[in-house]
Order: sequence, then C-alpha cells, then structure tokens
Amino acid sequence: MSDDKPKPQIFAIMRNGHEVIRGGMTNVKEAIEKGNDMEAVKDAWNKLIRFEALHKTMEEGDGTDDSPTGFFKILDAKADGIVTQQGLYNLHGNLESLETSVSTAIESGDMDALQADYPKFMEENEAHLKQEEDVMMPSIKKMMMAQEPLKKFMCEEILPTVTGSAEDWEFFVKYANQVLEQHHGGMPRARVLDHALWAAATPDEWTVWNAWIRETLSEKTYGELQAVLP
Repeated sequence: MSDDKPKPQIFAIMRNGHEVIRGGMTNVKEAIEKGNDMEAVKDAWNKLIRFEALHKTMEEGDGTDDSPTGFFKILDAKADGIVTQQGLYNLHGNLESLETSVSTAIESGDMDALQADYPKFMEENEAHLKQEEDVMMPSIKKMMMAQEPLKKFMCEEILPTVTGSAEDWEFFVKYANQVLEQHHGGMPRARVLDHALWAAATPDEWTVWNAWIRETLSEKTYGELQAVLP
C-alpha cells in the first residue's frame, strides 16, 4: 500500500456500526413520520433491530468466557475492567423494554403508541451509543499506543461471534453499506468500514464480502473503496 493511501482502521467495524444504528434509527423515524405505511415502518424497524442484535453479539459474545469472547471482554481485560465499571453491559438491558414497546406498537398497528414510544427508544439508544463511544475510543487509542494486536482481537474474538451464519453476515455487510452510504454525514463511512473488513478478511472471505459490497454500493462509492485498496 502506497504511503498516500489511508491505512485501514480495523476497529471501524465496531465504531461505524454505531453509525449504521444511527442511520437505521433515522430511517425508522422517517417512515413513522409519513404516518400512512406501517409495513414500511415494520421493514425499517426489523432491519434495524436485526443489525443491532448482531452488533450486540459482537460486543458481548455469548455471555461466557469462551472464545470468541466479543469486544467487551477484550476491553475489560486490556483496560482494567472499564466495561464492567462503566456499566456498559447494563445499557443493552435498559433498551430491551423500550424495544419491546416499539415492536408491540408496530405489530398491533398502533401508530399513536408508536409515535409516543419510538422517540423514547431513539433517545435511550443514542445515549447508549454515546456512552459506549466515550469508553471505547480512548481505550482503543491506548491499546494502539501499547501495540496491542488489534487485528488479532478482531479476527479471533469479535468477528467469529457473527460470521458463522452466512445469512446473518451477508445481511450485516449489505445493510451496513446501504445505511452508511445513505447517511454518510459528509464522511466516507462506507469506505472506512469496508477498508476495515478488507483488512480483517482472508482472501477467500474477501472474494465473498467484496461481491456483497459491490452489489450494495453505488458505482461511485464502490470506486472510492477500490481506490484505497492495493
């Protein structure tokens, strides 16, 4: 890779996952605001919570100490138990009742309840993402400075929590790219995520993942990814 090309940021897979969730929440909000198409709301919501469940698994693993452990146990081990101390595990539990309320409103077709409950879910979820970022980003920076094997952690302890299901992983990659391209925030969010996926993938894995990415992105955005790869 030439010096003028950006280097992959392996933990963008986790960090930009938060931007996928934010963009997905916006898609649900916009569908609700139209007020006349509950099927569109249901579709946007189901995609959001499916992605968020996969992202949660990447963070928490299966709840045991067995490998792959997930991201949180790595942070606890490398940052003096910071995840447990800061109560990050509890944040997911706090969201469950709000998520259930939104799902119930959608399933029953109760737009009034949905318009009341969804903003509460969105606010709580945003607070959860921000709190995680306040812990995650400084901790990753310290791990980089300490030359911890971040790629090894990602490839051995985080990605395998979700890549075992080809169907789920295809959904993850395609939905993430669709949302990040739509909600780019003036930044190359999709390209940064995909560059990290390229860095984490084996050649055989990249053949498959790259096909999913190419299928999902516009020609322009896919070209931006190709421009940073060797």
